[in-house]
Parts: sequence; structure tokens; C-alpha cells
Amino acid sequence: MALICQKMHIYSNKPLKLEPEKALLTGLLADIGLFGLINEYSHFIEQGNYLDFNIAKYIFQENCALASKIVLSQWGFDSDYIAVATNPITTNHDSDISYLTIARMTHHFLLFKTNNAAAMNEHEVELDLAGAEVMYELTNMSELEFNNQLKQITHSYGI
Repeated sequence: MALICQKMHIYSNKPLKLEPEKALLTGLLADIGLFGLINEYSHFIEQGNYLDFNIAKYIFQENCALASKIVLSQWGFDSDYIAVATNPITTNHDSDISYLTIARMTHHFLLFKTNNAAAMNEHEVELDLAGAEVMYELTNMSELEFNNQLKQITHSYGI
């Protein structure tokens, strides 16, 4: 998310109120609720109980966003973090790029990188011209250049 955020700053013709550092952190914390759910599942199993993994997986998928929202709210994170974690359906077509838009772009790009055409067809992301230019650049970037840019990001932000 930080890389896409940085690229948006380059291509956008208007100032953005997005910080690559915050984009990185929103992405890292987006599924924080899943860790709690998996931890509880693990305790449940350790206590000698049984739950088919397919049922557990369904529970994880259905409750991850809510669990993440609860955790992030309790920890005092702002609405940007909660929006990325819950991925709400947006009906208004706001022209401002948000962290949620960056997250959706990142998800779409990762589907592209994994050659998951079926999932890409089901996933929609609304882009402005700057967003389209970013996606075009990233999808046409060599693997070596992409990895170098990711290394720069991780180095820049101390990861």
C-alpha cells in the first residue's frame, strides 16, 4: 500500500492527504481481528473441542472485518484504519483518494501479480486518471524493478 500511495503522490495533479507510512500501517493492521479469531479457535481446539476447519474458515471470513473493527476501535485507531479493515461498500463516488481506495488498488494489483483472473473479474476498483497511471506503471514494471522498489519501501520505513 505504501508503494501505491507514493506513486499516487507522483501522478496526482492535486495534493493528497495520504501518507505512505499510514498506508503501510493500515494495510498491516487490516486483518488484525483474524489473529484474535485464530487464537480463540486454537484455544478451543487445545481444550479438546472439535470444529471442522471449513466451518472455522467460514467463521473467520464472516467475522474478520467486525473483529478488526472492534480491535482497532478499542485501540483508538481512526476511521481510515477501520475503513480499510471493514472494506465497506461505498455508494458515493468521492473524487478524493482515500486509504480505502489505496487498499482496493493494492488488492487488485496483488490479484494481477498472482494471475488470478477469475478473482480480478469479481473485484472492482474505481480509479481516477492518477490511479490508472499508477496501476499501468506497476503492472508493466519488471519483477526486478518491482522488488527493488519494495525493498526501498521496507528500508525507508524500518521494516
